Amino acid sequence: MMHGTRPKVVVMPPEAVDGTVAGNARVRDYLIIRAPTTTRTRLTVAEIQRAVCDHYGLPLGEMVSRRQSTSVVRPRQVAMWLAKMLTPMSLPEIGRRFGGRDHSTVIHGVARVKQLILSDATIRADVKAIRDILAPGHRGHADD
Repeated sequence: MMHGTRPKVVVMPPEAVDGTVAGNARVRDYLIIRAPTTTRTRLTVAEIQRAVCDHYGLPLGEMVSRRQSTSVVRPRQVAMWLAKMLTPMSLPEIGRRFGGRDHSTVIHGVARVKQLILSDATIRADVKAIRDILAPGHRGHADD
């Protein structure tokens, strides 16, 4: 990727997901979002957490709390997924920013959101809305 270029996101049509190994590879390819290479546009986990909390109407402290209700866990998982996709941070680093959670918790959260993006229109719309707030103008195109 050239220095200063914006990330590219391609939205995958639901009918392209067929549960096969090839289908899973297509899912992976379509979900990849590259973080910008310039420090000016690089997002922080704190910015992602704030945007997710604003979107879902949660206090910022819920991102690091021990609460396990779905109303808190799902937004936290969305924030973890966005952190994984939009920052260069490792899984352990992301886990530390979410209340000292283990990297395996981050893996589970990222995988769950990836699955929900493909199967749940509400989560898909939530992720798109939050991503657009965090990185306005970074829309994907079918030919990217």
